[in-house]
Amino acid sequence: MAQLQLLPQTLTPGDIVYTPDWVARDMVDYFKPSGRILEPSCGDGAFLRHLPANTEWCEIEKGRDFFTWHDCVDWIIGNPPYMIYDQWMAHSFELIS
Repeated sequence: MAQLQLLPQTLTPGDIVYTPDWVARDMVDYFKPSGRILEPSCGDGAFLRHLPANTEWCEIEKGRDFFTWHDCVDWIIGNPPYMIYDQWMAHSFELIS
């Protein structure tokens, strides 16, 4: 499946790594994020299943590109696309209030 994106790099199928449900649950339980939360690459929703219902999300394959998100948030939690990790982290730091 072709992936829409703003960055010039092409994501490879190997760049899509789904987080196991137990890992997402343990991370949410450990950090207990609150306030305005963003899951920037929700994939199949592993983190969303354990985060509060009002958590914002992005997923490029669902038409919500993280790199077009510009609202500040209190928490960003998720599994980044590793092929563009540096750009992903830089954009994340711009969004933390």
